[in-house]
Amino acid sequence: MLKNKVIENYISLLLIQGANFLLPLITLPYLLKTLGAEKYGNVVFVATIIQYFILITEYGFNLSATRQIAILKDNKMKIRKIFYSVIVIKIIFMLLSFLLLCSLIYLIPTLNHQWKIYLLSYGMVVGSVFFPIWLFQGIERMKYITIFHFSSKLCFTILLFVLVHNSKDYLYVPLINSIGALLTAALSMYVCIFKFDIKFIKVSKKDLLDQLHSGFHLFISAASYQIYNISNTFFIGIFLGNTWAGYYNAGEKVITMAKQFLYTLFQAYYPHLVKTYSVDKLLYFGKWKKLSFFSVGISIIGIIVINLVPDNWYYIVLSSNFNESVLILKFLSISILLSTLMNLLGNQMMIVLGFSKAFSTSYLYFVLIYLIVAPSILTFNNNAYLLIAVQLCLEFFIVLYRLLFLKKKNLGLLFKTDFNQSKFKKSI
Repeated sequence: MLKNKVIENYISLLLIQGANFLLPLITLPYLLKTLGAEKYGNVVFVATIIQYFILITEYGFNLSATRQIAILKDNKMKIRKIFYSVIVIKIIFMLLSFLLLCSLIYLIPTLNHQWKIYLLSYGMVVGSVFFPIWLFQGIERMKYITIFHFSSKLCFTILLFVLVHNSKDYLYVPLINSIGALLTAALSMYVCIFKFDIKFIKVSKKDLLDQLHSGFHLFISAASYQIYNISNTFFIGIFLGNTWAGYYNAGEKVITMAKQFLYTLFQAYYPHLVKTYSVDKLLYFGKWKKLSFFSVGISIIGIIVINLVPDNWYYIVLSSNFNESVLILKFLSISILLSTLMNLLGNQMMIVLGFSKAFSTSYLYFVLIYLIVAPSILTFNNNAYLLIAVQLCLEFFIVLYRLLFLKKKNLGLLFKTDFNQSKFKKSI
């Protein structure tokens, strides 16, 4: 039954990522050709800043709330309490973030000149607040995420071709993104309340504090990861200009699409591994090893394929004017394997085993280094490829840190080829 549920969830999430993969194949070339590198770079630069606010509102709930609900999914009253506690916190963060954005627009002249695009983009923050992915993952009903995501992507694609015809129409892009996010939020909240009977209940201050506490270390890790994950576009836009930000973002988008297959697998497997570990620890480790062998193998194959594909094939998705993006995406392809290893050791093991603090620390230290090194490099050497090299080095050291931590916790036996179950069972 559990196996069938995982397969169902994986197929549902795979359909999401199929839409995430196929629809950008239509919209990305159109955007690049219609807006041009500079305007496209302008749009993605603002979207990067908006991602910081989404990061604040998401806190660590996509992992902490998912984990709680996966364990307590048969207790409807507790799920309601978790649901509304998380939503209330997210609303508070959303309002505070909006005040911060308005203050930045007022105080910083470069933002002040483009206030419209920032405010039009903020609908994406509102949409993310009211789209409880963590609930659907926790109760293992990923098919609803499929429906909502696809509706949003389809809405964006249709409106893009209807409203955007030249570079002057660039303001429609953030507006369309916000409309799609708000549509997804409205549909998901309707299903939560009326389909899953998540009726409103009053939550206490203690409930809110409990959720803040349980998600804190995961927020630090998620914030750290996202900061270095999205800050390349930000730093490149600041130091090299919006045109180079456009080149980088276009190449990164192709790599992100390539990562979706494995990311989908990890999303579907996470609540299953949480539940399995709570019942049978040895069974959990066996499933984790199978997941590891499969995903690492796929990652290596993906890197080889991406680098063997002729450059002119990428121009179908990008544009002949975006040859820098092709070089960037081939360089970034190494991150497919590194991201896989980080997820396997972090999300699929350290969080499941309760090492949330160490998980967040593994990101925090290296991201602090990144925030010092990245702007320093671009100040003295305006080279985007050097910045990518720094990112890849950091990912490697995060993997190494997690391996050493798990070895210290007597979990090093897992990574040996002559894995002995009876010997390992004594270590846990």
